[in-house]
Amino acid sequence: MTGILRRCAALLSSAALVGAMVSAPAAAEDFSRVNGTPVHGVPVVLDTGEEAPTALYGLRVGEHGSVHAYAASTDHEVQGNSAYVESGWDGVEGWSGTAQETDPSDRANWIVSNSYPNVPLAELAREADLPHLDEAEAVAATQSALWRVLDGVELS
Repeated sequence: MTGILRRCAALLSSAALVGAMVSAPAAAEDFSRVNGTPVHGVPVVLDTGEEAPTALYGLRVGEHGSVHAYAASTDHEVQGNSAYVESGWDGVEGWSGTAQETDPSDRANWIVSNSYPNVPLAELAREADLPHLDEAEAVAATQSALWRVLDGVELS
């Protein structure tokens, strides 16, 4: 079973499927496709003034089943009919030599492990003291946090 299924989290970019810190590329038969209709989050406004849609995708991973996935950057649209392949962070342009205290992939893994949908909506609402938190807001918050640590995106 691939690292992405063990973690039950994935990040999508237009070129590749990138797991939350996967040490080695997956076997060729472990390609993935976006599965079904995404759960749309509320759009967020970037510090550039541009509005960016957020979404939580279902991703069918080879013959292993489905996992949840978020986009790794705001730069590319997720393509439903394209094949995605699991790869390590070392293949992502500009990824080496980070000045961060902790590795962005470690922080991304923490975010997906401690956010929606890995943490149930009711539990997130209780922990954040937001009794009216809905799924679209939880998706947007998780997506925004991932964009911040992976792509340096700032919100308005």
